[in-house]
Amino acid sequence: MDYIDIFIKNDYIDLKQIAESGQCFRWKKICPGRYFVISDGRTACFFQEKTGIRILCHEKDEEYFRKYLDLDTDYEKIIEQIDPEDRFLSGAAKMGKGIRILRQDLWEMIVSFIISQRNNIPRIMKSIDALCEKLGEKIVFNYEEEHLIGYSFPGPEVLAKADLSEFKFGYREKYIRQTAEDILTGKFELSVLQTAVAKGASPEEGKEMLKKLHGVGEKVASCIQLFGLHQLSLFPIDTWIAKVEKMYYNGHFPVERYEGIAGVMQQYLFFRVREEAEKRACLEVKADKMQKEKPEEIRKNVSKEVLRKQEKKEYNLSGKMLYVSDLDGTLLNSDALLNEDVPKRLNALIEQGLCFTVATARTYATVNSIMKDVNLTCPMILMNGVMIYDPVKKSCIHAEIIERDSVEYILKGRKKFGVTGFAYALSPEISEDCSKSGETSVVDSAGRVGKSGRKMATYYEKIATQHMEKFYTERRDLYHKPFSKVERLEDISGEDIIYFSICYEEEVLRPFYEYLKKDERLNLNFYKDVYGDGLWYLEISHKNASKYYGIQKLRKLLHPAAITGMGDNLNDIPLFEACDRSCAVGNAHKEVKERADYILDTNLNAGVVKFLEKEMTFIRFSWPASRSSTSLLPSALPSLTNNNSQSQERLSSTFFVS
Repeated sequence: MDYIDIFIKNDYIDLKQIAESGQCFRWKKICPGRYFVISDGRTACFFQEKTGIRILCHEKDEEYFRKYLDLDTDYEKIIEQIDPEDRFLSGAAKMGKGIRILRQDLWEMIVSFIISQRNNIPRIMKSIDALCEKLGEKIVFNYEEEHLIGYSFPGPEVLAKADLSEFKFGYREKYIRQTAEDILTGKFELSVLQTAVAKGASPEEGKEMLKKLHGVGEKVASCIQLFGLHQLSLFPIDTWIAKVEKMYYNGHFPVERYEGIAGVMQQYLFFRVREEAEKRACLEVKADKMQKEKPEEIRKNVSKEVLRKQEKKEYNLSGKMLYVSDLDGTLLNSDALLNEDVPKRLNALIEQGLCFTVATARTYATVNSIMKDVNLTCPMILMNGVMIYDPVKKSCIHAEIIERDSVEYILKGRKKFGVTGFAYALSPEISEDCSKSGETSVVDSAGRVGKSGRKMATYYEKIATQHMEKFYTERRDLYHKPFSKVERLEDISGEDIIYFSICYEEEVLRPFYEYLKKDERLNLNFYKDVYGDGLWYLEISHKNASKYYGIQKLRKLLHPAAITGMGDNLNDIPLFEACDRSCAVGNAHKEVKERADYILDTNLNAGVVKFLEKEMTFIRFSWPASRSSTSLLPSALPSLTNNNSQSQERLSSTFFVS
């Protein structure tokens, strides 16, 4: 069979960018700028040139690969349609201008994106490679110096009968098998879907057809439509895109503005945010290496004064301003980490006298891992106010225990409605110490608490959903969070339970939520998970467990002159309501910004730290030392209320950070 070597001159095609854009999982990199590609049983070698690409393939496959690479679409004109005021998207398009939406095999895309759920790209590629090598047909590409071996993608007739357990697909295995069976039996016909799309079926119509397949939800269907049916109006929202929307678009990218090309915009955004994350990760690894090479006394970066305060285990903020920051989306970057220089900058401010702490939905196990390099001395608000925790003493100061009869009501209801989840509990000894006597019990870095040595356990009876699996694996492996498996959650009803976290589809959880609303002693948070395919969270705690009540407890404990709160999301509104001043980072939710007294720079630009540095400079150089303790607040500070535009205007020159 004759091979042909074709040169395509085009400034808007970059093979490396396409390979790393998350849309194709079977491109084999031979060497820099060279890729071996198998699609629909056809093979080709792609070569990157300075002004375009070369395609080496069988003569009969030339038109296929021209279409495959979407060469007839003018991507320069697509980029010209980007809103010039949208700097982030414009920058993303400039970075990834060589990306094109491939026209890939529909069956392969269905299986690939079912496999992709709750997975990372290297693992997806490895899984698909193993699947093809084991169950696909061997294909040899042999032309002059190119001698390459690959494997076709196995069809539904193979996957329906094969033993898939060795590929470790987990819960995805049953989805793949059932999908293959549905196609074999004619329950679902690929040709019907393709014909409907070709005749102009809307994206929503195509999506509803795809969602009839097992394991295909909103996001997976969107990916299949975009990369397997070339419906460019689709805008899949995965973890990366959700972060972008939250940080730069107030929670919603303007899809409607990019009708017919939104999928291309998605690829530009996806490419940029992953590229930037990778660069940050490289810097963090480099910094960590340099840090480990430093002498121990330098590495600790703790002054004698801070150590002295820690030894005394004192916190007395009389006459001082207390600054309280949310973590995710506020102090942390898009990778849920502190920017590289933030610990050093915060430690310098704390040594200068800054009274700073955090209020977060996270548990101590994860907070300890994230904030380990920051010398916090003030108690923290954890689990959205369920717990007040002293980072110096490593002890629980206060915990809101759900009343026993409420626990029984919860467990009775979750059995009635057929749901399960994670239950957090403290040992009885701890609750006695923390909640009643005022004494404290040590909590170590692994989350173990109490005089008895029992751990603050996260109980579960089974991993029932995809979300539970991801939650469990991530926290166990990354943060070493302790979990305890029980036969039934009812078996722990006698322990001091402080929190429940449950995640299912809305239609499953809503009846349970309505049932729980009848117990006025409970605090319920019921909301959609932006990272999941139609999943909803239901978080259950004591009615007094919130950031609002957490702030009130800190006031009684520390006696600060005033408190400034900083946040980004809707669960930070109670924080704002409890504080004397409120600051929203630039990437905050629209409603949060409207409630804030001041708008800071974004979390990616360390907006909180910039603000604190400006505040400390103002304190050191603008306020006479002879003033009374209460005058440690800015003299221009008015009596602030939510949405106080006059106050904002008066103070913007002093406090606005950009």
